[in-house]
Amino acid sequence: MNAVARIANLLLTQFSRFIRWWFSELRWLVPGFLQPNKVRLEVHAHSEGFGLRLTRFGQVLSECRVPEGSGVPPEFASATLGRQPAPVWFFPEADSVLSRVVQIPTAASNAFERILDIEINRWSPFHRNEVFAAWQHTSQGEMSQVTLFLVSKALVASWKERLAGSGLALSVLVLGPGHELSMGTRTESLLGHFKKRAFLLTILTLGVLLASCDWLVAQHKLDVWKGRYKSELAALSKQSEIEADIDAAIKEINAKNSLVPVGVALSSLAGALPNTDWVTEISVKNQDIVVRGFTLNLEELVRRVERIAADNATSLQGEVTFDPGTDRQRFSIGFRPRRS
Repeated sequence: MNAVARIANLLLTQFSRFIRWWFSELRWLVPGFLQPNKVRLEVHAHSEGFGLRLTRFGQVLSECRVPEGSGVPPEFASATLGRQPAPVWFFPEADSVLSRVVQIPTAASNAFERILDIEINRWSPFHRNEVFAAWQHTSQGEMSQVTLFLVSKALVASWKERLAGSGLALSVLVLGPGHELSMGTRTESLLGHFKKRAFLLTILTLGVLLASCDWLVAQHKLDVWKGRYKSELAALSKQSEIEADIDAAIKEINAKNSLVPVGVALSSLAGALPNTDWVTEISVKNQDIVVRGFTLNLEELVRRVERIAADNATSLQGEVTFDPGTDRQRFSIGFRPRRS
């Protein structure tokens, strides 16, 4: 379970770093509706008043120092007005921010807020309800190091009153050297637009990932169905070949069963020929028989052969001529023997 917690914490940390890097280094590629306010007004507290700095994407546009009791210059005051007023980021004096480095088990790093009261009571003279707190995970191992920043609520309240007199309303409290340590107060949502829009970007990214996964699953199913279709088509083609081979075998068997043995055919022919006729040649090809010889009565010979021929069909082949040497007619007759 500890290993799972470490992996989850590592993934969240890396994703958070990627989001911060994207919004800082590739901010021009970030869609406009996901970008934080481009312009912000920074208020840096010091003992003799406060300093104002108008920045855009970390670049200083203009800055000035305002002595105690003086008003805010118009160019800075106008930035906090309009339809999209610039947020006011308040940076307390470094001496008024208490910082401590604490070590906690890595498995409990994601739940640091739950033990925040204990750590505040342990490392500061304040009670949890008396301070604003922000923290940052600085290193990880078996034990994680967390940098804890604390500032008195009474101090922040006094500065709010002083700045309100100058027409400025605080929206973000920064504890530490940069906006990455921005923290949200319970009363004025000091998380600001950045984290809200980072959350929207996270949801959008997850949506794209889910849609991509869904498309990949659908594409995989389509490939599976295509493979199954090709396999069944090949099986059907093979089946057709087998059926054709079976039909050919059946025809061959039927043809063999329909053959009349040569001996039976010749025996029938011998019984059909008149005793006065002479046979000089008999040729057999498949089931066709051709008989050549000499006959005294061609018509009688044809009638007798028709009795043993299939469908009573005979055919005289060539010309019938008279042979004076034998005193008979030379004939050539073909037929297919009838099955008994």
